[in-house]
Amino acid sequence: MSNDMSNINQNNFIEFLKFLERKHPQIRFSSDKLDALKRIDNQQISQYLSLVYEKFSLDGSSEERTFTALKSEEELRKNTEYITPDVIEEIPRIEPVVHVYNLERNYPESTPKVDIERVTPTYNVEQKPLEPAPRPSVEVERTPKPTSPSTTTPPPRTVSADNYVAPNHTTRNVFFIALLGVLAYVGYEFYEYQKLGTVYALSNELIIRDSSKKDGKFLGSADLFGKNMDKNNVEVPTTSELKLYSNDLQGGYYKVIVSDTPFFSFLFNNNEGYVYSKYFTTDKKKQDLYKAIFEPIKEDYYELKHLEFAYRTMIVNAIENTPSMKGLVLKESCDIQPVTAKKMPLRIGQEQNKDRTVFHALVQLSDGNYYSIIANGFYNVSQVNQIYLNGEPMTSPGKFVNKGKDFVWESCDKSMTARSNGQPFDTFTSEVATEEAPEETGL
Repeated sequence: MSNDMSNINQNNFIEFLKFLERKHPQIRFSSDKLDALKRIDNQQISQYLSLVYEKFSLDGSSEERTFTALKSEEELRKNTEYITPDVIEEIPRIEPVVHVYNLERNYPESTPKVDIERVTPTYNVEQKPLEPAPRPSVEVERTPKPTSPSTTTPPPRTVSADNYVAPNHTTRNVFFIALLGVLAYVGYEFYEYQKLGTVYALSNELIIRDSSKKDGKFLGSADLFGKNMDKNNVEVPTTSELKLYSNDLQGGYYKVIVSDTPFFSFLFNNNEGYVYSKYFTTDKKKQDLYKAIFEPIKEDYYELKHLEFAYRTMIVNAIENTPSMKGLVLKESCDIQPVTAKKMPLRIGQEQNKDRTVFHALVQLSDGNYYSIIANGFYNVSQVNQIYLNGEPMTSPGKFVNKGKDFVWESCDKSMTARSNGQPFDTFTSEVATEEAPEETGL
């Protein structure tokens, strides 16, 4: 994806693969494979590493952090200058300076010597007892207590300009300052929230988990058109986009906010989830392109359920990169099956080899023609051929059944069937229905 951020790029990709080989004995890359991988771009590097992490059950984020830490330590060792014995010899020796002081003072010989230990101070003081100072006499005028308690109500206080005292606003000021602090914090968090991106679903039934591991707890699902069909053939709303917690990838996963109020979840740091980056994009225009191409079959949930992401991507790539197909979309569905149906023919024929390095898609587009599309393991299209039936362009609505080495095509009205004549599955020949001869009966 164009906006994905990762520590691994073209500059350190091969070195990172060799690091994985040394750390995990089950991972091996041939020299021919490494030479071929040197020519892929950063987007394909991200896709390839996602496949490696998934195949060998690795935590991609941890592997990349370990690799980056080792590289940083190696660079530190290279750039650090050490002090050698030769350098120590060149450091000048500093001799200490000692100052000697004569602590004996020279006194005249006539000065008498005094034995300090034998000198005892004497005091000629006559001690007398202290007489207390006379206490002054104080006369106190006592007021006699009233014979009965006074029940007189004090007069009401009259407020005037002379005796007015301003109220204490300390409590109100503290509350106002605290409110300003809260508003400032919320405003800053909203600013940070606005800088975060959004991821958009490119396929259907995409799982949202509570961690970036395969066994993470299921939290929900996302779909290209924001809706899906449950097992009871009831349409249920999902989501087609999710707000990010972080714009950075974490081991092939995006950390997203799973909430109907994403800002408050971001503010209180809760309701987080993880989605596999391979099936999402940060480019809204890319999702809009996928929606436009697959719009004609968005109500055919059985077809969408069985349409792998690989075939979706190669169909989009073929339409976008083939001038004669630019602007085309899929042909409408026919003979729609319930989502719980089993092994029914598909509107889009799908085939791949065992190593998932070659993919075939047979599809009818909005111009009425069928096309055979071939792509590699990165879904880059290598060949597009128009499909012919009995030497003429195939145009009738129909569905495909993968028979292993070939495809059988059946018209939607069940009036005709045809079989492909081997790869690249671009020529079909009609199959003639044979009626069974009636059994002979003896008279």
